[in-house]
Amino acid sequence: MNRIPTLQQVLQGYRLFNEWELEEQARELPRLTVEESLTQYFDLCDLGRKLAPDWERIFLNEDMEHWIAVRRKMRLAAKVMGNAKTARRGARGGRVSHSA
Repeated sequence: MNRIPTLQQVLQGYRLFNEWELEEQARELPRLTVEESLTQYFDLCDLGRKLAPDWERIFLNEDMEHWIAVRRKMRLAAKVMGNAKTARRGARGGRVSHSA
């Protein structure tokens, strides 16, 4: 009967594979020519594009969402700072102190 592996078993499998991969790279990379190394790199890039053909759109959307959130925070900060200046001005009879 097939059992679904636990999260710990999956993570252990990833850890063992990553250890093996690091050992393999340490052993094999020094033996590769520049051309072989570049070929492996570009093959990996091609595989990545096949696995996630929309990667550019995904990253652009994530980046856009990040900057929209930053803009909202900056507007909120500017509003709060503006309210603070108005409150200080009213408390000081219309003068804004620039000293720290």
